[in-house]
Amino acid sequence: MNIEQQNWVSTPIWKVETELPLGELRTLVKKIRKKDPKGTTNSNVGGWQSRAYPNVCSKYEKDYGIADEMKPVIDLLNNIVGATVEKQLGIPDEIKLGNFWFNVNSRGNYNSLHNHRGGIISGVLYILIPDDNCGGITFERTDEGLQYYLPPFLDKFNESISSIFTIKPKEGSLILFPSWFKHRVEPSQSQNSRISMSFNYTFTNFLGWET
Repeated sequence: MNIEQQNWVSTPIWKVETELPLGELRTLVKKIRKKDPKGTTNSNVGGWQSRAYPNVCSKYEKDYGIADEMKPVIDLLNNIVGATVEKQLGIPDEIKLGNFWFNVNSRGNYNSLHNHRGGIISGVLYILIPDDNCGGITFERTDEGLQYYLPPFLDKFNESISSIFTIKPKEGSLILFPSWFKHRVEPSQSQNSRISMSFNYTFTNFLGWET
């Protein structure tokens, strides 16, 4: 007897270890934060978040002179999204980097549960991870079957029956996920700041942006 499993409602997550020049990115974030110390607030509770930038390098250069620092990052993102997301998910290749922003979280700072409306693929690049206590990224599934019908005494979970799971950040790691997948960032317990870059890919003909 042959038993075939088909995962029609699975949610993929991609993780890549990069070799980007993180030192240059850290310097860039410090420069942006110095110019805009207030930043903005979306899902972040405490900490600092930059405004979201479009993906036109001339705009970066005009505002902050950061085209050189961002070019290898954008090139890598485009290559990875093209090589994995488009081919594996069957999404048309008419997608582009829609926006990106930087995050700095210190002790007690976190991001509440949210998704990225308006995007198709979102992600985070970890630029500085001072230690293991700076808070992981937690994903949550909302299908009620997992919450109400699984026995509460299970001590082992896998990707098919887990309703919540956390990925610990690693310096240089890049994580991609569907923009509709709800997630949050756990409160940092570190005395030192964590720096990351978040971003969204959207369809080329998308005319607006919602967050």
